[in-house]
This record gives sequence, structure tokens and C-alpha cells, in this order.
Amino acid sequence: MAACKNLDILMTDTCINYQTIMPPLRGDHVAYGNTGAVIYTNSVLGAYSNLE
Repeated sequence: MAACKNLDILMTDTCINYQTIMPPLRGDHVAYGNTGAVIYTNSVLGAYSNLE
């Protein structure tokens, strides 16, 4: 986590991946480990995610 913060990666650290401070925008690529979040991100928000 410290390495990500040093690279200016925004860490939200939540179990509700798609209800964050800055939800992904259309065309963004994100990494989620939750099937529901992947489906919501890809179909509703228009971002791209695989199940990581």
C-alpha cells in the first residue's frame, strides 16, 4: 500500500468497490476482485474491468 501511495495511486480500501470517492469513468480500466463490482463497472459505468 505504501508503494502505491508513493506512486500517487488513489487507494480507497473499501469492500464496496463501486461506491468510492471517485468512481471509475467511462473508458477507465480498473481492477476488482468482486464479480458484482465488475459487472456494475463494465455495464453501468462503462469502464473496463476483469475479475482480478
